[in-house]
Amino acid sequence: MPHTNFELTLVFALIGPAYLVAVGWPLARTDIREYRLPNRLVLPGFAYSLVGQLLAGVLGNWQLIQALALGLATFALGLFANTRQVLGMGDVKLAALISLNLGWFAPIYAGVALVGALALAGATALGAVSLGRNVLGKRIALGPYLLAGFALALMLALATAVGGS
Repeated sequence: MPHTNFELTLVFALIGPAYLVAVGWPLARTDIREYRLPNRLVLPGFAYSLVGQLLAGVLGNWQLIQALALGLATFALGLFANTRQVLGMGDVKLAALISLNLGWFAPIYAGVALVGALALAGATALGAVSLGRNVLGKRIALGPYLLAGFALALMLALATAVGGS
């Protein structure tokens, strides 16, 4: 991402991720308690992300197209999973928001977040089975795992962007 306004562009691009970090705890807590991710917390993230990325675009950094494509692709795949009753719509919207935010940096970070989330959720389920708990057919609050994957991938993206490696 070498260009003259790199720092300012990065600040604008981080508006969406900063919002997601800010609402991460209330989202996780609600999902654990109620198995839902409230629209009032998830949907504003799309506006923050798009405004931040548009402002970054004004400075000449147009990863917005890449981020939008990734967010839409994630939403489409999630919607398919929802029709098969594999994912809830809150999870679908949160995954799309995560992909939109991380897709600005590079598509790989969205993949790291989503695969990492599923790996964490799977490891937790396997741990529960190993402790003798029957988790087959039970609901799982995927939001906290999605948020953990997001946090991990965001740290990787920032380390790469700032460190230049």
